[in-house]
Amino acid sequence: MRAQLKHLTTGVVVYGVGDVAVQAINFLLLPLYLRYLSPHDYGALLILTSVEALLKLVNRWGLDGAFMRYFLDRDEGAPRATFASTIMAFLAVVDGVLLVVGLAGSSWLAERLFDGSTAYVTALRLMLLNSFLLAFTFLPFHVMRLGNQPRAYSALTFARSAGQVVLRLIFIIHFGLGVTGVYVTDLLLTLLLLPFLWRWVRPLARLSFSLSELKVALRFALPRLPSGLAQQGFDAGNKLLFSRFAPLGTLGVYNNGFTLGTAVKFFIAAFETAWAPFYYQTVRRPDAPRTLAKMTTYSAAVLVLLCAGTAAIARDLVQLMLTPQYQAAIPIVPIIAVGLAFQGLYLLTSIGLNVTSRTEFYPVTTIVAATV
Repeated sequence: MRAQLKHLTTGVVVYGVGDVAVQAINFLLLPLYLRYLSPHDYGALLILTSVEALLKLVNRWGLDGAFMRYFLDRDEGAPRATFASTIMAFLAVVDGVLLVVGLAGSSWLAERLFDGSTAYVTALRLMLLNSFLLAFTFLPFHVMRLGNQPRAYSALTFARSAGQVVLRLIFIIHFGLGVTGVYVTDLLLTLLLLPFLWRWVRPLARLSFSLSELKVALRFALPRLPSGLAQQGFDAGNKLLFSRFAPLGTLGVYNNGFTLGTAVKFFIAAFETAWAPFYYQTVRRPDAPRTLAKMTTYSAAVLVLLCAGTAAIARDLVQLMLTPQYQAAIPIVPIIAVGLAFQGLYLLTSIGLNVTSRTEFYPVTTIVAATV
């Protein structure tokens, strides 16, 4: 048990240290960004990131989960390559059509998202293109996770996050591109990242396609899509709804309160990355029930402590990090922390549906909860 705990903890630390370090830098740079992005800009950015989160799910069609679930079940060589190539071909065709439609209707969409304004249409187009390219990056990153290569994974994510900090400072502050600068940065980094990821994709990229493999993957994946969209509804849906009843400036205040409340998410993001390959490997062991129960208990305790700590310092955090015009964000911080803690508990306790491939049950509770 101690060895298993050490293995999971090491994975969480290695996966999370790079991203958390850079996120902490971004967190500390927030007062600087406030000088160059207005509350109106922050409101627009919140809408764009909400749409981007939904689009990320749609562009992957739940196939990232299917790849994680079935890749190790295939024999090395041609079977794994056929499985991966089938997924890549499906994404290229279907997501390519969505990208063309999105770019063609971007002006119309921008007017509806930003109260009739097209000031952020360039940022919207860059986000659409970047989301299309990012849809393919889960394959090499999943190969790293399943191959127990957390250091390679962490090094690449750290490099991307560090580059994001530097380039955002350049494009937002030096060139004054505002919200557009955020997505210029993201697209450039994705284009730079793809050649480095080719090392893990090359053994799997072949001119092969299997309809039977696609059916297996989609049977697992598609029920996860409405569930994922419902989960994003908790996050993005309330912001998009809020934008219909409040000006972008007020939405910008909410955005910064939301950002300060997401300290819990640092742990959740690192844990989720390490958790999936850990339980898929552990479930094959005879002591799996006991091991997974212990890991769940320890992880839940960490979530409770992080949530309580964030709530305790919420007022001081807002007063320290934000200007007086953002003081209305104080009560938002603990609410966001509690919500994220429950999301972490969901990640811990829903693994049985993945292990048993009963993903058809995923949408039931999440859609009901999102509707409420």
